[in-house]
Amino acid sequence: MLLLKHPTLCLPAEHSLRIETGAIMAFPVRQGQLLTIVDERGGQPAALFGVDAADSRHFVSPHHTRVFSNSFILRLGMRVVTNRRRPAMVLGRDTVGAHDLLMPVTEVGDRADCEGASERFKDKVRAALARQHVDVVRVPDPINLFLDVAVGTDGSLTPKGVVSSAKSSVTFRVVMDLIVAVAAPLPDEKLWRGSASGVLAVHVHNRPDASFE
Repeated sequence: MLLLKHPTLCLPAEHSLRIETGAIMAFPVRQGQLLTIVDERGGQPAALFGVDAADSRHFVSPHHTRVFSNSFILRLGMRVVTNRRRPAMVLGRDTVGAHDLLMPVTEVGDRADCEGASERFKDKVRAALARQHVDVVRVPDPINLFLDVAVGTDGSLTPKGVVSSAKSSVTFRVVMDLIVAVAAPLPDEKLWRGSASGVLAVHVHNRPDASFE
């Protein structure tokens, strides 16, 4: 089963986080644990980052995941790999079926100045990881959960918006010790439109049948 942990692993306590639009939180997830991300109200994408807990130069890479799996679509059972092509997570449960491995994510929100939005967002990711004592030289592109991006026959990319509804979720089985960062980006009209009042619920748990109510 995709979500079953190794029976000999002694895992840390389960915990949950609430991330509101515009916020980013980083936290450790151990090998064998499960990571569930829920769009509580619908219409809120999640930008997912992961860094090797022992080596900040080793990180989850959408680019290497595409090449490793020979697919630009994140599918059930697909292994998410690092920049060294080492499996980091496996998608074990998905109620949405549309996620993006191609686009960087910026956030503009109500700001009139779009210039530098990407760097401002990366600075927020760096700050979140730094609170977990992780210093990254560069911030990799995220896995954009719940964001649908179409690929044209000419290779063009067309963002189609956020496809998650209330309580949509994904669950990954984590197969290496990671420091994970999850962002709930502010709207960026080039990628998606929405309100600035979304909420992501993040659960780090040890049992596939865990209840989060």
